[in-house]
Amino acid sequence: MTEPPGQIRRKNPLARTRQPVPLPAARSRAALGLAVGAAEGSFTLQVCAECEAVQYPPRDVCEACLSGRLRWRPVPNGGRVLAATTARVSGERYFRERTPWRTGLVRLDCGPRVVAHLHEGCAVDGRVRLELKLDQAGRGAVVARPEEGAHERDDRQLREMTADPRGRRALIVDGRASTAPALARALAEAGCPRVFVGLAECWKPLATRGALDTVPGLDIVPLDVTDASSVQELAGQMGGKVEILVNNAAHVRPGGILGSGDLGGGPD
Repeated sequence: MTEPPGQIRRKNPLARTRQPVPLPAARSRAALGLAVGAAEGSFTLQVCAECEAVQYPPRDVCEACLSGRLRWRPVPNGGRVLAATTARVSGERYFRERTPWRTGLVRLDCGPRVVAHLHEGCAVDGRVRLELKLDQAGRGAVVARPEEGAHERDDRQLREMTADPRGRRALIVDGRASTAPALARALAEAGCPRVFVGLAECWKPLATRGALDTVPGLDIVPLDVTDASSVQELAGQMGGKVEILVNNAAHVRPGGILGSGDLGGGPD
């Protein structure tokens, strides 16, 4: 059931706390363009440079003329719902813990048919607008909502796929960074009831402590991102309570591809 605007249903304290579960396996390499479009806030799909056919799902060659010259471009996002279904049982643990889950087949005005996550206000044969969203794994996902008067914060399913701060708890990892007070206040004003701020070496003076203390619902927690034991300890204590993580720490761990000193991998 949709919550009234401005209200979030509180969790039943007797109910089992849902543990973080990863989304299903990653999409193909060709689908990385969906994540780019979502990050840029535009609805982009592949368009053939030869015949101008719009493509979906993402592919390596045009389905109409077999050309390999596919370019990611903004396209019209209007469409009509052809069919809808509600999954009540799923083999994927992520969706199994979040059923019922609505998906539908949408015919885009620009041509292709798209399988999308449906806002509860979308009806079969109804007009919708499609958007690209970054899901919790950072991948591009297609969501559909009615053309007028619908927002993801009013829909339980779409809230699961986004990081709308309203009603969620957030952790800012570095309270000593100059960005911490502004981030904490922005999250609180956006609707976060609790904002946790990590602070390394709490005994040291903090110039921005006064600004942090004025943020409603803010808690200082011990966290040193350069110390693996500190990270593990805090994760064990409150990892299940945090729904939004803001990494504002200017810390890069050595090793990996950056440690080789040769990002190109070829001869000098």
